[in-house]
Amino acid sequence: MDWTTNKNGINAMTDDNGFLIGKPADSTKDLSLYPIDAFPAIPLAAAKSWAASLSCLPSIEYVAAGILAAAAVAIGNTRRIKIKDQWTEGSSLYLIQVGHSGTRKSPAIRGPLTVVEERQKQERQQYDLDKAQYDRDIEAWEKGSEKPKAPLCKRTVVVDTTTEALSVIMEQQTRGTLIKRDEISGWIRSMNAYREGRGSDREWYLSSWSNEYTSVTRKTQAPIDLDRPHLTIVGGIPPESISTLASRKTLEDGLLQRILFHWPSSHKIRFKSDAPNLQAEANFHALISTLFELNGDLALPLTDSALALFAQHHDELYIAMEAPNLPSAMRGHISKFSGYLGRLSLIMQLMTDPKSAFVDWEAVDRAWALIGYYKQAAAKLYGAIAEFNALDSPEGRCEKAILTTLRRRGAATRRDLQRNQNESSPVFRRTIEAMIANQVIKDSEGVWTLAQ
Repeated sequence: MDWTTNKNGINAMTDDNGFLIGKPADSTKDLSLYPIDAFPAIPLAAAKSWAASLSCLPSIEYVAAGILAAAAVAIGNTRRIKIKDQWTEGSSLYLIQVGHSGTRKSPAIRGPLTVVEERQKQERQQYDLDKAQYDRDIEAWEKGSEKPKAPLCKRTVVVDTTTEALSVIMEQQTRGTLIKRDEISGWIRSMNAYREGRGSDREWYLSSWSNEYTSVTRKTQAPIDLDRPHLTIVGGIPPESISTLASRKTLEDGLLQRILFHWPSSHKIRFKSDAPNLQAEANFHALISTLFELNGDLALPLTDSALALFAQHHDELYIAMEAPNLPSAMRGHISKFSGYLGRLSLIMQLMTDPKSAFVDWEAVDRAWALIGYYKQAAAKLYGAIAEFNALDSPEGRCEKAILTTLRRRGAATRRDLQRNQNESSPVFRRTIEAMIANQVIKDSEGVWTLAQ
């Protein structure tokens, strides 16, 4: 795949750091349908049932995000995939659904996550019972004897929280936590919101994705140390809010590259009277419940054939990174796919057989099919970001002014076009040359008009 070529065959413009500033890869390019058939039998049947009931063509891509999120948080810290010595991957996933309002993003993940939210209700009910017993024990406690320990209120799902509060939750729920947000751009904006932009929320989320040690310092209480945090995130964002993700800091610190995007190319909603497959949905909920019963901390090795297949795909990704015109942000995204190949292989294996003691080649093959989709989604993402950055660049502002003039007047001289924009002469010249090359405008004996 040519990551930096748009529909007119023109390479994207980048600055010296590879930051996309000009003509993008085509962000309107249709993605192939999500490879849902790569899912094992139980989640596949459930996905088809939930998608059919939503009356929305791309809903199965959104449903898939919910299924992966449910499996990831259910597995939690109990299982890892061992790719080789010193390289293991957990099941943490950062997932974003892209779609306009009304495209059933939130309803699509509701079915898969029902069992996760039910577990949280059970945890709260158990906490209430334990708290009532604790209150009785405290009332009967006498100084000099061992003081009763307060129960922990474990939480599996959170919606809106700060990193400090989330660290407390994850300290108590060491298995893993799910952040579920209807509007994920709010999650981005909330980072460092209470620290006037000087906090370290982004770094905290980077460490949590990597399952690496992280710590939160508090002013009035002891710091919170998380040895191996396990966090999964799922939520939606409208395409017009993609600019929320497009700052230089977002592209450069690696957070964006850790996200898997579910981005359907079509949003046709039509009434359907399909009856849900209740048995298939129940089977999936039972599967997730079984994954929640896993315990310990086991690193599952790859079989010989699985390791060979993983190595092949790993090298294919890194060969793609060697493309000379690949923007640095896209290069970072591809590098994370090797880790995600391991994570998705682990999830595919355990959704096939929760009792697995290894990861086989079929799980790797299933995961690679998903990576193919996510590569296309990433290319589409950077196309959209390039469009945003192009509009916000000097060339973008100049092009907008030229188009406004020609649409208003119908035709204008080069001098008139330059007078009606505020950028420098070199910027104007580069913009004119690019617009001619892209067949946006044309010159007819000194009079400029739109090409189409």
